[in-house]
Amino acid sequence: MFRTLFLVLLVLVSFSLQGQNYNFSGQWQNMGPNDIPYAEKFQYAAGTGPVESIAISPSNPNIMLVTSLNGGVFYSEDGGELWLNAGTDYWDYSASPWADIHPTNDNLWFAVQHFKGKNGKPGKIGKKGGLMRTNDKGVTWTNIAGVSTFGGEFVEIFGTRFHPHDPNKLIIMTTSGLFYTNNCTAEKVEWTKVTAYDGWIYDIDFMDDRMYVSNFQFGNWHIFSVNQNDFNDAHKLESFESLGGEKKFVTFEPCADSLIVLVDYKKSVDKLYGLNPKADNLSALKGSQAVNFGNGHTFEVNPHNSNFMMVGNSTKIRYYDLRVMKTKRIGSEYHVDVEYVKFHPKDTNVIYIATHGGIWKSEDQGVTWLDKTRGLGVAEVMGISADPYDPSRIAIGCYHDGSSFYELDDKGNRRWRIINGGDGLRPLINPLNPYVVYSSNQYVGGGLSVSFDTLKSNKNLHNYNGLKTSGWELAYALHPEQENTLFFNYMIKRGEGANNIDIVRTFDPSERNSAVRISNFKETHGMETYKVYALFNSKYHPDRLFAYVLHFDKDEEGKKVTNHRLFTNENILDSADITKNSWLEMDIPYNSWIGEIAFHPTKENRIFISYQAGNDNPESLFGDKAMVFAIKYKPSTNRVKREIDISKNIPVSIGGRFNMCFIEESNSLLIATRTGVYIGDKRVQKGKSRWTKIGFGLPQCKPMGIEYNEQKRVITVGLFGRGVWQYYL
Repeated sequence: MFRTLFLVLLVLVSFSLQGQNYNFSGQWQNMGPNDIPYAEKFQYAAGTGPVESIAISPSNPNIMLVTSLNGGVFYSEDGGELWLNAGTDYWDYSASPWADIHPTNDNLWFAVQHFKGKNGKPGKIGKKGGLMRTNDKGVTWTNIAGVSTFGGEFVEIFGTRFHPHDPNKLIIMTTSGLFYTNNCTAEKVEWTKVTAYDGWIYDIDFMDDRMYVSNFQFGNWHIFSVNQNDFNDAHKLESFESLGGEKKFVTFEPCADSLIVLVDYKKSVDKLYGLNPKADNLSALKGSQAVNFGNGHTFEVNPHNSNFMMVGNSTKIRYYDLRVMKTKRIGSEYHVDVEYVKFHPKDTNVIYIATHGGIWKSEDQGVTWLDKTRGLGVAEVMGISADPYDPSRIAIGCYHDGSSFYELDDKGNRRWRIINGGDGLRPLINPLNPYVVYSSNQYVGGGLSVSFDTLKSNKNLHNYNGLKTSGWELAYALHPEQENTLFFNYMIKRGEGANNIDIVRTFDPSERNSAVRISNFKETHGMETYKVYALFNSKYHPDRLFAYVLHFDKDEEGKKVTNHRLFTNENILDSADITKNSWLEMDIPYNSWIGEIAFHPTKENRIFISYQAGNDNPESLFGDKAMVFAIKYKPSTNRVKREIDISKNIPVSIGGRFNMCFIEESNSLLIATRTGVYIGDKRVQKGKSRWTKIGFGLPQCKPMGIEYNEQKRVITVGLFGRGVWQYYL
């Protein structure tokens, strides 16, 4: 009975949507950026996305792997001239902090799959992550160490090492200890956990038949000297135990008969030490380090000349001559924020660095640098906007890499062009005048910018109105019918409510000091500390604005809590005072991070709310996953009249932000999650049917924007880790 009912519902959904002649079986098309966006002159913040690690085959250095915390693994067969995705788009999580190549088999690769990055570092492996293996260049991958191996989904993997005398002996470094196998090529890999030292195993190096282990346990860092033939035969290096200061991490590199130890301190300057493990003697080498990126992995001694080493310092790198502990002059024209450094295993002149903008290579020991990002599409999109008349004109904001625009160049070729630096946030092409483009970024001097001349010049609206930028929380909305009416948020500089984030409105962005304040939630709703986190509006109900507010409060026990609150305003064009006092709070399904609000095209009291994450333990077989809700309000009170969880068959996943929109011609709702893009008709919107998944080939990354073009029937999606993708319905 249940099976029959299910099939009937599935047929009804398919018939309803296919009645619009939609095609759901096609392939998603990647739009990039897959190379550094064009700029008239070199820009330190222009790139294709952050790269976390580099691996080079010791037997054939043309074979390389690179990883992206949110974009997966890419490989090159020509020394980095061209990069191809290594099949990780089809992983459950298209995200990887580490990959390596077997020492004697160039076709055998190992890579870590994690749930998502953790503030620039490896994150938990999740339910389906762990150590993956392929022997066919990523066509197929197998999980050879997952939750059952490590004892839980919250384990983080820092990397792998091959034993120097046995290439099939593979070691894994985790937050749950050290694991190893004696045969990493076996069909079924058996793992052993070392019991002599537990906690974090952060770094490993080999020297003089000993293995050295960087370990963090019970709040303290240690270095162990370990017998390479018996990993449980280990002792601490006591000279390191005497070091004071609270440490964030400890990494090291072999250098002749010593270890160079890099210590990142939490509250004092970072330092380099020389450690003689045989004599257990420690000496200070160099202070005044600033390890802001790479977590200690922008650090390597030159394998061809141990008198030189490279170390990440602030946003750049330094090349040290260890004989005199002075810096060697090198070039600086590479993307800032360096995560990893790797010397070529055979060519003494070649160095690679992984940055927040891709891969850079020096062929002259660092004197000059060349970008090697062709094909490396790991842009972490924070927001998208497509031209309503020409969906191939696309604006994006990218984490680390500024804002870019996809356009025709003078020769009629499509290209990405950088339009704004810093950490790019959500852009907006004015739907009433597509030559007016808004972009936004987060950095010192950042904020919301507008261009009235197709991005030839920008005007910073925060500076233009004497306002402090709202930073990462920057949000804005353009009135759907009045192209010069703009709403955006800002941070209060000083006085009452300082550091709260409120909303201003301008009827003419080109006019200096035209923005006026239209919210004060401390005055109207008694909130002491808050941030307006997002603004939502719709062409279907143009004079209505929603504000999503984070209210920072304390619970009954005095613990800090974040309350997620939603407000609506239908007097957004009235005087500033009337608008400010017209915000009405609305009930929402539950207190968590909202991803998007979509408005019903004809029914003003109906909206759809998506959340940025679902419920791992749905209460019923049919849903209750809390990914998306249909809400019907009482117009007079804004109280909920009906609330339905319509998640149904959408897998529990990451929902992202700006991830819903309507297809007006078929009254269908589109929603993007990490598992794909789904379409739902009227029955789905009422919780009476299931969603239909659209297409194949879309990477499993967090969505950060979805738009639909009615004329061309094109869906455009921005992914945090894999750039922009389009699908023709």
